[in-house]
Amino acid sequence: MTDRHSPVHEQMEQQSDDAPNLLNLAAAPKLAQNSGGLLSVQTVKQKVKATASHVKKEVKATTKAMAKPERSRFHTWSTATLRELLVYNGIEVRGAIRAPHDFIVGVCDQVFSNLPTPPPPPSKTFEEMAVMDVAALKIQHIFTRKQAEKIERAYLKANHERNRRLMSQGVQPSLHESERGSVSGRRESTAEHQANAEASMMSHCENHKGQATVNVTKLNRKQQEDELAVPWKQPSVKYAKRYYRHNHPHHAGDPTRPYDYKSTTLGRHCVIGGCGEQLDLWDEGQVSEFGQFGSGVTNYFKFLKWCCWVMFILAIVHTPSLILNSLGAASQYESVGLASTTVGNLGDTFNVTTVKIPFCNADDYSQHDCTILKSELAYFYALLDCMATGFVLVGWLWLRSFEKKESDNLDRATVTASDYTIRVPKIPADTTETQLAGHFAKITGCAVADVSIAYDNSEEIEMYFTRGKLMKERFLTVQKIRYVRSVAKRHGNHMIDEEEMSSLLKTKSDITSKIEELDTLRAIKTETFPDAIQAFVTFDTEQGFLKAMKAYTLNWVRKGPCFPRQLRFKGMRIKAVPAPEPSTILWENLGVGKWERLRRKAQTTMLALCLVVFSIVFTLKAREVQQNAINEGGEKECPADWEDMTTQAKVQMITGVDESPILHCYCQELSMIGQWNDPMCKEYVKAKTISSATAFGAAGAISFINWAFTLLMNKAAVFEKHQSMDSMEASILSRTFILQFLNSGCVMLCYNIDWLKAAVGSDLKADADFSQEWYASGGQLLMFTMFCMMLSPHVAPYMRFRSIRAEMKKCLSPDFEDLLSGRTDEVPYYTQDDLNAIFLGPEFHMDLRYAQALVNFFICFIYMTGMPLMLWIGFACFYVNYWIDKWLFCTFYRIPPMYSDRMGRTATSLLGWSIFLHLVVSIWSLGNRAIFESDDFSIISNSTVTGFSTFDEYEANYNPFRQGELRSSLEQKHVQPLCALLGGLVCAWFINRQTKEFTSFTKNFINFITCGSGDKTDNLMSVMNTVQVSYTRAKQRGLIKGLNTYNILQNPKYREAFNIKEEWANKHKHVTSIRKLRADQRTMSSTVRDSEGDNAML
Repeated sequence: MTDRHSPVHEQMEQQSDDAPNLLNLAAAPKLAQNSGGLLSVQTVKQKVKATASHVKKEVKATTKAMAKPERSRFHTWSTATLRELLVYNGIEVRGAIRAPHDFIVGVCDQVFSNLPTPPPPPSKTFEEMAVMDVAALKIQHIFTRKQAEKIERAYLKANHERNRRLMSQGVQPSLHESERGSVSGRRESTAEHQANAEASMMSHCENHKGQATVNVTKLNRKQQEDELAVPWKQPSVKYAKRYYRHNHPHHAGDPTRPYDYKSTTLGRHCVIGGCGEQLDLWDEGQVSEFGQFGSGVTNYFKFLKWCCWVMFILAIVHTPSLILNSLGAASQYESVGLASTTVGNLGDTFNVTTVKIPFCNADDYSQHDCTILKSELAYFYALLDCMATGFVLVGWLWLRSFEKKESDNLDRATVTASDYTIRVPKIPADTTETQLAGHFAKITGCAVADVSIAYDNSEEIEMYFTRGKLMKERFLTVQKIRYVRSVAKRHGNHMIDEEEMSSLLKTKSDITSKIEELDTLRAIKTETFPDAIQAFVTFDTEQGFLKAMKAYTLNWVRKGPCFPRQLRFKGMRIKAVPAPEPSTILWENLGVGKWERLRRKAQTTMLALCLVVFSIVFTLKAREVQQNAINEGGEKECPADWEDMTTQAKVQMITGVDESPILHCYCQELSMIGQWNDPMCKEYVKAKTISSATAFGAAGAISFINWAFTLLMNKAAVFEKHQSMDSMEASILSRTFILQFLNSGCVMLCYNIDWLKAAVGSDLKADADFSQEWYASGGQLLMFTMFCMMLSPHVAPYMRFRSIRAEMKKCLSPDFEDLLSGRTDEVPYYTQDDLNAIFLGPEFHMDLRYAQALVNFFICFIYMTGMPLMLWIGFACFYVNYWIDKWLFCTFYRIPPMYSDRMGRTATSLLGWSIFLHLVVSIWSLGNRAIFESDDFSIISNSTVTGFSTFDEYEANYNPFRQGELRSSLEQKHVQPLCALLGGLVCAWFINRQTKEFTSFTKNFINFITCGSGDKTDNLMSVMNTVQVSYTRAKQRGLIKGLNTYNILQNPKYREAFNIKEEWANKHKHVTSIRKLRADQRTMSSTVRDSEGDNAML
């Protein structure tokens, strides 16, 4: 404590009395005025002048003293002694523990300037030092506890907001008392805005906000009138703006700092301090600023970056082939188009045997004519393709490795409820929490913290969801009635439209009747307690979780007839598997059996295949229309002396034959206007226009069908009744990708399937796959499709963004307050919930985005050998995709749920199949001897092998899978490197798979002999949390990321549907507990069983 009666304090107080007070001097004129004229202004000025002179002298003296410093009498004292001296005399010096010795000496000189040298402070006795240590420890303990409480409150708040993000209406921000304050003009204070917002939200309405209120279906006439007599409160725009900040991505803990899409760093897969560090050219680092949203989001953007970089490097490597295709030979097509960049532009092997090297001058070389044989060029293309394939293979393995490392590191650094929980897929129907907890506590010897049982009550849960929708409709109707009555109360009853009011009252009555019917039906269907079907057992430590998994990881013999008796539960064989995250569980689907889900999947798959067939039929018909349009102008080559002929001779040659096959030679020499005015070319122009429009229409139709696939798979995923969101999203990702890839990348290869054309009734005579003419038709259509897919997936989100932003801009305009206040004929938003929905933003669906990215990568990589321009298109697709998704994520989408890395791992595993498909298509395209032919093989001279006597016949019917053709194609010199690489990859894949199976068999055999549990538990142990903490302690401190319990009532999504309060949900565990709040009839057995479950102490 500071001694206020020490000599030092008395001397300092005396000095302060003698010193002039400059603050009082500054206010001297005002004092003179207020003193009734006792002091004249002249007197005050004289005093101020004298004081200023005194201060000036003091400053000069101090400056002179500093120029010639004298040795201080405290200079020889130690710093610790000086600090004790100051403390002993009651002088507090902030930061003294870090202050240098000279500073402390200067402080002592000032304090004791007019006093004799004080004696050193007396030394402390042992008892005094012990008391001081105890006091210091107590202060330290209090400070540490306060800091820990502060951190814990921050954790709990962040965890609470993460849980509330599962609600369909997002996070509802709360305004604190400290934020209240008046604002200028007509705008209300923050507290009033909060009151208005709460009054117009359903969750705060007395008849809608939870179990403590009266059931809306049991209101008497007076209660119904009281409900409608509540004054209508206009929605608060200020609250909606705060709602927007809380529900859109922002920096952790600060909703006022949204992300800037330009400067936000999303990291990339690299090795900090390792060999990958040199590849981090833009210093992005490994850490993403989106890390707070989970590994799913961070891995998605890193996946896009990986694809973008791979496509860019491949495009650079294949730029020479792109230049050679475009400029190496005379153009083989009538018009310059995308087909001019393909290998088809190199010409056929019969007419073109050499290719000119662009930008090469033969005069600069004595022994080289700047040409290259096509056989040597084919070998160069093959080696280039092998190098690119090896690069993609290494990059894919690198990506898999880093995604696994990032996932494992995140698992070890993140505490989740699933770290402590197992799922028991099948249990006896009469199981209780206490019985199951006792069983696993006995098996593992570890404490069980919680048990949550899933019951066969999916129909009841669905009824609650339906009831929630009806309650929202009823609340909106009630708000409309309140608004009309409030306007009438303000302006008179003449403002009420009787017809409109009667319609609203009838709508309210009808919705209430539907709710009553639903409640009655639910009461009938839920008279008995449902059967238990699954259970989630949460241990207090991770060791208990691992022991349970080890105990129930059995070999096939012990799973069957030799199942251990001590592991049986109530005589039933049960099993334990790791539980999914509680926020991803779909409780209403847990009662759907395995075979029922398979039946539903088969139905949706058949529907999807029907759409694929429709797409193939449509494109076949479109190609047929396009071919007929092309035939209008003929396809025959122009005569050799065409350029030397006169115009009259050309006209006579064309008009002399009906449907001349060389009409295009004459019409292409005219301008577009000239073609349209020439009677002979008018039909040709129409045909060419139809052909071009059909090509663009087919590309647009493919994009539209891809969108239909996306919509279908979303609906199908709900219909299939998946038991968790992870499995549902993985199913959407894989099947959407497969359907879109078949529709976008494989439909062009179906034009020559005879049985398919016969089935759809098409007589299309299509060009052979990967022939010179195919690149002008199917290949060009494929590139058009990829150009469309560059922007088409983003058109719908962008248009939605524009419309929502326009509505938000309207809401933020000054005139909108008048619109909300009821001064106009109609109010745009009657409830705060409706206004908040404008500011909420849509969800960020990563499964669909992964599927689209995979489709783009597969198509561009598979066809890059024959169409190297695909790589630049792919690079542009991923570049545009990355920046648009990043921009929309920062400015448009709501905060996503905590996605796991399952979708990323699924996408990466699917990516590996593109390498095999690419090699097959490369062999198929380069093996066409109509474009590339080895030196030692001739189509005409080997007619017995090829089966064709003319070159045109071979080119029109090229099919490498025909008998005899496959072998001859694979034996070509330039195809052999690709075949060797494909064969090596297939062998490596087979050996790796067989090795894994052999290793797995060996481990299983050893486990069978030794009664071991295998390496399953070893994998689980490798991702145990780095810092071990019990489940109970982690739950108390808010360390658990995401939902911290498997109690269905505490899941915000279901709590919102059940319309119950959080405080009530924390005291109950079963859906059946809600029955006493909603239904009037319950059986005694259900009451007893429910109470037993709710009050079980584990």
